[in-house]
Amino acid sequence: MHSHFLTGPVRQLQQREVLSADDIHVLWRVESGALRVDSAQLDESCSFVHLALPGDVLGMEHLLGGVESFMVRAITPVALVPVDATEEDRVKQLLLDAVGKGYLRCRALVMLRAGSPQERVKRLLLMLANTDDSSIGEAVACALPSLSDMAAIVNVAPETVCRALANLRQSNFLQDCSPQISKHQPLELRTHRLQPEMPLSRVGKMGYPAAICPL
Repeated sequence: MHSHFLTGPVRQLQQREVLSADDIHVLWRVESGALRVDSAQLDESCSFVHLALPGDVLGMEHLLGGVESFMVRAITPVALVPVDATEEDRVKQLLLDAVGKGYLRCRALVMLRAGSPQERVKRLLLMLANTDDSSIGEAVACALPSLSDMAAIVNVAPETVCRALANLRQSNFLQDCSPQISKHQPLELRTHRLQPEMPLSRVGKMGYPAAICPL
């Protein structure tokens, strides 16, 4: 953690909240949560570009003189910290960090579009939990986005994401920890955790059970 990132009060975003037009031109470091960054078109349509996860800095494209319009929306509860980029040495470090993180994020996002739908959804959950397959020795918390957001990110239909999640629940990889909340409530209103599971190749043979997953 770089101490020079902590230059102001933490900004909290609720799930589905959009970063305002004024805030989008400020540099922010993601402390926790996940944001969806879309390219905003002239016809008001949006297309998914990338995810911003803890450690990433939002607004680097403006620092480099970029003019493309983006819509930035929280897909889980998010905490942001403003970043001071007034000193030349600090700007250089920010750019170096952005290049390294950008490469890793690019590789990870490509993998979210490869393989079976269940493999894609599982990789996304691991990214959101800020962990990976090899490091899950015990349960870790995972905030889930809406079905529509997950579907857009992994490039499959929402119904397909629903079936993949149901299969991961059946394998006990994904557990719903909010028994007091109705299963008919949206995914983002529930508490989830990830646990070690059997290999995906074995889970896939079990088939997809029926499930209700409201958008």
